Amino acid sequence: MNTNPTFFIITLLILWCPLASAQTARDFLQSGLQKLEKADYSLAIIDFDEALRRDSTLAPAYLHRARAKSNLQFFAGAIRDLDRALALDARNVECLRTRAAICQISGRYEEAAQDFSKIIELIPNDSEAYRARALILSTLEDYRGAYRDYTTLIEKKADDIEALFARSAISFQLKNYQGAIDDCGRILAFDPQNANAYFNRGKFWFVVRKFGEALADFNQALLIDPKDAEAYYFRALAYHNQNPETNKTLACEDWKKALELGVGQAQEWLDKHCNKSLIAFLHHPTTGPIFGPGLK
Repeated sequence: MNTNPTFFIITLLILWCPLASAQTARDFLQSGLQKLEKADYSLAIIDFDEALRRDSTLAPAYLHRARAKSNLQFFAGAIRDLDRALALDARNVECLRTRAAICQISGRYEEAAQDFSKIIELIPNDSEAYRARALILSTLEDYRGAYRDYTTLIEKKADDIEALFARSAISFQLKNYQGAIDDCGRILAFDPQNANAYFNRGKFWFVVRKFGEALADFNQALLIDPKDAEAYYFRALAYHNQNPETNKTLACEDWKKALELGVGQAQEWLDKHCNKSLIAFLHHPTTGPIFGPGLK
């Protein structure tokens, strides 16, 4: 056995240095977290850099440095940091979720969808991962994939109003109009005062030319929200398409109300179908020129 004091000192130093290095790295990590919480993102990054210089295997430092970088819109660098963190632990859901979110906001939708798929593999009941992936898939116009994810959410929770609204919109994109109408009905079964569900269902009825049903839903939407400008506009269209002559007064009143509430498109319909006496006056050979050239 070696009893040389120098040997023992060197041995202790060898054993102590990695521990000291790790502790120092975590000190910088903690300091960086405090700065991150205060939104001092650049200073936080400096601390995370120092932590990783001392311990390149410190996965939380990569994660939080990525968050700081993303807040500064350094998205590519943030994603590289998360790649490094996941190389250390491929099953780290927090890193996967953060990378997916950063990919999503930076327009890297396919990669974001892949990360949410990995989360779902690890946590099959993660509703928010299904919801996020469904939104991305609809952005990518993968409507069938989005429909499946929203259906999974609804199967897990029948009164998931957000998922029902989203699935009805996806059904519309897939030209499954009855499915879109049915989902609005499901929403109203849970929330009978939901004006948006009546309004959306009214639009879906309108598309399949069920104008009576559309009018009934627009009426209900306006009973709940009398200042819904779009509901007035679309109810006018439903009146006009149902019977342009019989319903002319009702349609014109609604277009006028929609215009007052800010729907600029209503003016074109008013001019075309409701202001004919004014149009005739403007085109009259004697009265028209007083307004100058350029009138049609």
